[in-house]
Amino acid sequence: MGRIRPSILPLVAVSLVYGVLVCLYELDSTRLLWKLWRTDDPYQYEEIHPRFLKTDPAALITIRSPEDATATRQALVDAIWGPGGVPVSKQPAQLDRDVRVEGFAGLPNLDRIDRLHAQVDKDYTAFVDFYRARDSRNRLVLLHDGYGGDGTYSNLRRPIALLVRAGIDVMVFSLPQYGRNSMGIRYLPRYGWYAVRAFRALDLVDLPMRLWFEPVVIGMTHARTSGSYESVDMVGFSAGGWVTIVSAAVDPRIRRSYPVAGVYPMYLRSGEEAKQSPPPEFFAPMIRAANYPEMFVLAALGGDRAQIQVFNRYDRCCYNNRKGKLYEPAVVSAAAAAGGGRFAVLIDETHPRHKVSHWAMDRILKDIFR
Repeated sequence: MGRIRPSILPLVAVSLVYGVLVCLYELDSTRLLWKLWRTDDPYQYEEIHPRFLKTDPAALITIRSPEDATATRQALVDAIWGPGGVPVSKQPAQLDRDVRVEGFAGLPNLDRIDRLHAQVDKDYTAFVDFYRARDSRNRLVLLHDGYGGDGTYSNLRRPIALLVRAGIDVMVFSLPQYGRNSMGIRYLPRYGWYAVRAFRALDLVDLPMRLWFEPVVIGMTHARTSGSYESVDMVGFSAGGWVTIVSAAVDPRIRRSYPVAGVYPMYLRSGEEAKQSPPPEFFAPMIRAANYPEMFVLAALGGDRAQIQVFNRYDRCCYNNRKGKLYEPAVVSAAAAAGGGRFAVLIDETHPRHKVSHWAMDRILKDIFR
């Protein structure tokens, strides 16, 4: 075997370094081993910290009957919308047909993309993109992209493609102030004209949580009146998982919900608030009306309804480890006592990223067609 010429040694070295970097940053299996090797905190991914075992999750759930569930849901609705209740008859203010979204040209089985203008109030309109499957199976998935929203849904392109290819229409949402959803400037009677940022709205806008949840209601109402869907389900990633949980808790029209890396009950965030406590998730009137374990029960409750939560065990961002398994039995038991419904927590151990993985989408699709 011949010797490597000295002149090409730098090229060989660069190629080796590049190969190592590709393995570390692109291959999930290699990244997983790298993260496990680097961490010196046994409670990050492997063990459950004793402080999380001090709380009995069953004691947090006050829903023990269908009547309890109805009262808790009404309190949650009141905290978000006030006495007017969920605006289930509200339609989009405008519909743009056949729009173009970067990166989705030529998507298999895509007929067209419509854009809904979901006007929450006179100062805030959320834009919702509606992906219509050419060969449709009369199913709809509401998909929320959370804090990764950039208006092109780059972090959810594969889930959108998989759903549309499977014959499922997909309606995609973003958070206030993300993607195309500009908060703009509004007049506040006691403060004057103010450029309201999303989190500041919690203090300055009346019934501020409408800004997060009403676009979902508007989109679903439009879909149900413009098509004949066998089912309407919801998938949410990261903060979009949080929106999914609350939306399914307040609106039983959502049949099955699949939050991915979405939210933990408050006691499981103790000591970790800095990385997984966005202010809207701690809006006091809302979480006093229903805590998160109670929302899980409401989201799963009734008939063919279900909530399947997915957590990435080795997530580099948040909601990692296996903590969701701590409250799973309590939620299952409470849902059964209140009238039935499926609830489960799945732990994705296939990668170390903050994402919706192949593994997760495979299980979500199987459950949708269950």
